[in-house]
Amino acid sequence: MAGGTVPTIGLDELRDRLADLSYPPVDAVVAIERGGVLPAQIAAELLGVPLGRLRLHFRDDTNAIVVPHPRLIGDVDVPASRRVLVVDDVSVTGATLRAAAEALGDRVVTTLVMRGEADLVAFPELDGCFRWAWSAADDGDTGGG
Repeated sequence: MAGGTVPTIGLDELRDRLADLSYPPVDAVVAIERGGVLPAQIAAELLGVPLGRLRLHFRDDTNAIVVPHPRLIGDVDVPASRRVLVVDDVSVTGATLRAAAEALGDRVVTTLVMRGEADLVAFPELDGCFRWAWSAADDGDTGGG
């Protein structure tokens, strides 16, 4: 964005953007922890389907890559489903989304991110970092940067 400012996305704007997307039929939504949890919860509510979670280790809190490839941490916590929507905040290289699809086995996977490359992108106009409004006060999570 102009002037080097990091755009802030509020909860209402996030809900509106997710509500405006055209989703394929899905049986469940899967959040990639941590960045995908809130958007995935909203998407699951909008679609009326259960929510699951995947925890993958790849980047640290500063968005630096800490291992060569994303790896699954713990169990696959996903409701019984054939078609899933996998949600993350940002897709920089696509590695995390690919690892999530691999962890989900033979399920049909559609991907959703707030910015970056995926099947569905909620904020395609963003080309850099963004900040969630609820974390701006404590310098918390940013959407990739």
